[in-house]
Amino acid sequence: MPGVLLGIGLPLLAILLWGLFRSPKAVFHVDPFVKALVEIAVFSTAAIAWWIMGQPVVAVLFAIVAAVSGVINGRREFRD
Repeated sequence: MPGVLLGIGLPLLAILLWGLFRSPKAVFHVDPFVKALVEIAVFSTAAIAWWIMGQPVVAVLFAIVAAVSGVINGRREFRD
């Protein structure tokens, strides 16, 4: 039962964090640094989950794509 609750609860927490702080229509408009921290927390947790599930190649590829995407998006936010 705890696994089921974690399997449902943690993605819901990630969705909530993303919707509150990081989405284009975020509820709270925060500093880009806070946005970056939320993005890093959500994506690194997802990569760690892939690793724990026994998919290290997928975890590493996901982490690389997320990092590159975050850098590109972050540079765009600071430029605007």
